Amino acid sequence: MTNERSHDPGNQPARPGSGRARNTLRNVAWGFALRLVALAGPFVIRMLLIQRLGADYLGLSTFYTSLLQMLNIAELGFSTAVSFGMYDPIARGDEQAVARHANYLKRVYRIIGLAILAGGLVLMPALGVLIEGSVPADVDIALAFAIYLANTAVGYLLFAHKQTLLVAHQRKDVVDRVMMAVLVAQYAVQAVLLVAMPDFYVYALVLPAASVVANLLVARRADALVPQYARPEAKLLRIHDDERAALRSQVAGLVLQKACMLTRDPFAAVAVSAFVGLGAVAQFGNYFVVIGGVLGLLGVLGSSMTASAGNSVATESPRKNFEDLRLFVFLYAFASIVCAAVILALYQPFMAWWVGPDMVLPPAFAVGMVVYFYLRTMGDMRTVYVDATGVWWKLRMRALAETVANVVLCVVFVRAWGLAGAPLALCTSLFLFNFLYGSHLVFKLYFGLDKARAYYLDHACYALVALSVCAAAWAVAGLVPADSLGMLAVRGLVAALVSGVLCVLVFCKTKIFARARRFVRSLMDAHR
Repeated sequence: MTNERSHDPGNQPARPGSGRARNTLRNVAWGFALRLVALAGPFVIRMLLIQRLGADYLGLSTFYTSLLQMLNIAELGFSTAVSFGMYDPIARGDEQAVARHANYLKRVYRIIGLAILAGGLVLMPALGVLIEGSVPADVDIALAFAIYLANTAVGYLLFAHKQTLLVAHQRKDVVDRVMMAVLVAQYAVQAVLLVAMPDFYVYALVLPAASVVANLLVARRADALVPQYARPEAKLLRIHDDERAALRSQVAGLVLQKACMLTRDPFAAVAVSAFVGLGAVAQFGNYFVVIGGVLGLLGVLGSSMTASAGNSVATESPRKNFEDLRLFVFLYAFASIVCAAVILALYQPFMAWWVGPDMVLPPAFAVGMVVYFYLRTMGDMRTVYVDATGVWWKLRMRALAETVANVVLCVVFVRAWGLAGAPLALCTSLFLFNFLYGSHLVFKLYFGLDKARAYYLDHACYALVALSVCAAAWAVAGLVPADSLGMLAVRGLVAALVSGVLCVLVFCKTKIFARARRFVRSLMDAHR
């Protein structure tokens, strides 16, 4: 993995005017639009759930979602592995190889959908054990869980492979446009139903209905944009034995990576449910919705870049890609610091305005969640190159170690300290096993260990800046009263401006800042 290719490393990523840059820009734009909808919608729905039904119903919904996210490891990372397997044949124009991979994914997804249904049915008798205290009297927890289970499985049983085809062709923007339209309709229908007829079953049934519509629309767009894979002869192609073997080796590592990712936050929620109760799960979930929404916005950059990074890894040297990584880490850290400062300034007053003072947790919990947010962002750009290089199997021990540590620490810390133990457990396992150990392995396998020191020093510098900038922004923004939604917006704007200006002042004389400025300017020129 460490062999250099013959290309000159250069000082810039792929030219912004190139196809990779244009595709990334388009994917980022629509990805952000989707995430904004996905960020705003749950705030309204969760508020209505509390007002019209009660906090326990919100806790039950959060519990079901968390439990099914863990069950979703049945997907085993097949879509990511198949996407990786498509990068090279797409670059070579080998449509038959792409069709073989897509057909194989379709068959695997049908099996996965059935496996999720079976796993959910097995879990049903144990639902009562996993919930501390009482549940809403008018809800059959097994029946309600069946609705959420159907929502999770239906995508795999329909046309999920069509989405992977579009993503591999760097047209994730098409998927995002469809999902955005469906989400807007879903949230609107749920809001109307909660106001007009506040019934938990009616609210929940909108979820699988929206999933079916989204699948059908994505399949239709895929058939229109890449019709060569919808032809009868293309659907008959079967994957070759060597291709299947390569995918299996990738999936074997991906299953551990995916299990680690999917169980990280949900297991903390399940631990809170088991040791504290549904009301605490609702409070915990509210704080997670905020950072989850912002992480989703930032994650658009990574997910939109993955296919382009895969192309770059296939055509450029590890040295060139490491220089790109350092640039992307700086840009991402800049954005993460500003986001962390805004979250810290708004967390507590926003919670009081959104869900009421009774649902607000202590300030120390909010600080812990902001620390967790920043730690999550520290590994995101590195993960882009993990997916682009396909070294999942070689990172299997890292994923296993983090998963085990997360499970153990969540149980021990939440049982000992209640809700306060959740962010502490998450931060500990994330920093030790995801950032430190994971980064070491990626540099050993691809970039070269000689470059790891510069990477760690970059992150240490950005973390110190984040600590100082967030503290300063919090102090200044705290001078703004937060007694209305308008003043909350003003406080957030002040925090963003203060943190952004301070970051510019700290970094403006550095080489990486000058390079980042040239890169952003060239991207804007290409967009015009």
